[in-house]
Amino acid sequence: MGNVLMVANYEPDVGYAWNFIQQFWVVLANKFPGRCHLAYPLHGAVPAVITDAGIKVHWQNMRDQSSTDFIRQHRIEHVYLTDWTGLNPLYARWRLAGVKDIVVHDHVPGDPPPARGWKGALKASLNRLRVMSPTQCLAVAEHVTKRHIETWRMDPSICVTVTNGIRPFEVDPSLRPSVRNELQLPADAKAFLIVGRATRYKGIDFAVRCLARLPPHVHFVHVGDGPDLEEFRQLAAELNVAGRMHFLGKRSDVPRIMTGCEAAFHPSRGEAMSLAILEYMCAGLPPVVPSLPSVSVAVEHQVTGLVYQNLNVDAAVSALGTLADDDTLRARLGSAAHAKVLSSYTIEQTMRTFAEKIAIRA
Repeated sequence: MGNVLMVANYEPDVGYAWNFIQQFWVVLANKFPGRCHLAYPLHGAVPAVITDAGIKVHWQNMRDQSSTDFIRQHRIEHVYLTDWTGLNPLYARWRLAGVKDIVVHDHVPGDPPPARGWKGALKASLNRLRVMSPTQCLAVAEHVTKRHIETWRMDPSICVTVTNGIRPFEVDPSLRPSVRNELQLPADAKAFLIVGRATRYKGIDFAVRCLARLPPHVHFVHVGDGPDLEEFRQLAAELNVAGRMHFLGKRSDVPRIMTGCEAAFHPSRGEAMSLAILEYMCAGLPPVVPSLPSVSVAVEHQVTGLVYQNLNVDAAVSALGTLADDDTLRARLGSAAHAKVLSSYTIEQTMRTFAEKIAIRA
């Protein structure tokens, strides 16, 4: 019987979304015990969850030409990829080396346009050959499945949605005074939580510009590190909101930080299925999000949060101001958001669907 290969795109201790993605590898290890291999492109400390699952770890860059020899050496017949392209010449080489199934699980953010004209026709023709394309495309949300069909031009019959979910958690209200004291929030402050990498793509610069238009009792609390963090600090200083824009850096106690906030803001320029937004909702923090389908997918306007016109500062400021000043609205939206996560976006639902739908029959 052939073996199953899972492929990582970064070193094992990179963190962030890869802590979530590795849970899919564990599901495969449980489904195919003793037959799962994991290839990391770079060395690092392997998480205990991987070794405990009995997954055989290798240091191998699968984008390298030597990947074909690796597949033969380890008798790989089934490959599970994360965020790889829909068309790739390597898939043809792997098939010649004995691979039967190639599954691409797409978590890539963004809202690309459909492929039309000669580009769309070429993609569709190449996909029909089933040589350089996957056996199956898994998507973390319906709009990503739509991308596979309309932009990648995949056969709809191989496109499956496995909606992302989170592990539900409870926040401890008793921590609120200590958190607000740590953040030095005034008693009347209304704090919006922003969780994400400190990059322009996550819209942190947009958030700072919005804050400069909001009244003094509105504060933003940002959790996350990244290459643009110092630039955002400088922008906050230039716009005279440094005292209300709290940059906490990377933290491991986000649920605790949540207790000191009233709502959330997620001005990202694109997502696949944002785990941060689901976590805001689970904590009862109604999110304010842009109208991009990839960002607003889990949020129903005026039901579980507020949706504003993408990149429209006036619209965002209006939504943020409304939520800051209306306690009743925040409570209603927060309660509905929490209930929505419990009913539709749990990790148990995600992993159960993944195990049922993945097209690996090893």
